[in-house]
Amino acid sequence: MFSTSQFPPHNDAQHEESFICQSSISDDCDNDGTCTGYLDTVLTVFQRYNHPFVLVGTAATRRNGCRGYVRELDVLVRSSQIGAIVDDLVSSKQWAKCDEKPAYAGDEHRGNETAVKDIWLEARFADTPATYLGFAHLRFWPEELYQLSVIDCQKIEVPDAMALNSVQLEEDYHRDQSRRFGPNLTDSVHAFGLSLTPGPKHRARSVSCQDIPIFIPTVQSHLNSLLDQYRAQAATGLSIGSGTGGLVKDYIRYNLFDWPPARDWLLESGRIEARNMELMEERIRKYRRKPALSWDKEAGKYVFVNDFFKAVLGPLAGANTVNGE
Repeated sequence: MFSTSQFPPHNDAQHEESFICQSSISDDCDNDGTCTGYLDTVLTVFQRYNHPFVLVGTAATRRNGCRGYVRELDVLVRSSQIGAIVDDLVSSKQWAKCDEKPAYAGDEHRGNETAVKDIWLEARFADTPATYLGFAHLRFWPEELYQLSVIDCQKIEVPDAMALNSVQLEEDYHRDQSRRFGPNLTDSVHAFGLSLTPGPKHRARSVSCQDIPIFIPTVQSHLNSLLDQYRAQAATGLSIGSGTGGLVKDYIRYNLFDWPPARDWLLESGRIEARNMELMEERIRKYRRKPALSWDKEAGKYVFVNDFFKAVLGPLAGANTVNGE
């Protein structure tokens, strides 16, 4: 399941080589800004520098069992190469460096207050910002800031940058064997006739770039990096602007890590590093799930309408909660 392909060390001489795949953005954009291969230029630049293309943030968690709206594509980048990669993308005229983070990002969190800076890029396809599936920005995260190594982290290769429906690719994280509740698995998504990847016209890569892989970190690598971020921000009092707490909460919520069997398995499986164990236990302990309740007129009380709460939390919640008293 895991892909841990090791890219060779960067060779400056390779910077002069031509692109292996040619971007088709300028030719294949529709009037609405939707493009085939909207990441072609980005992927070829990363390939030129022998740099794996690793998505983090919500674009990754949507394939790690979590739901969430992708407002930008978060990309993990080596600090030693981030400047050269950004320069090449700006030179392509298809991406422009943002002097400030997008206005919408200021509403969600404090932003990056550290000395190690992330970089925002805005799409400039067809002379206007692209609005593919609602996002038009890339956010490059230096390894030191995201607390994750491009090479050393465990990775999973994914078919596209965007998952249309949330899914848990690592099935061992789905702890309810009867599948009464829990994150979607690939076969259940397909069983409902849903798709995980966009149609051909709306994919990140054109046909000529299909051989350039797109990765996400495994749950273990990503979750530990988020916990490392959490501890670093607590120690320094400085935000990195990643919405760390919300992403950790999403892992707990959608993978049901507050359910004792799933919680115990996670904490005993070795997937949480020793340095993060106390913090993970605390985050699970403090997490409060909102029950899905409906007023039953005939019974004169609130009843659980969600299978998870009926099967698991109902007996634990107590009569007072169920009766609404």
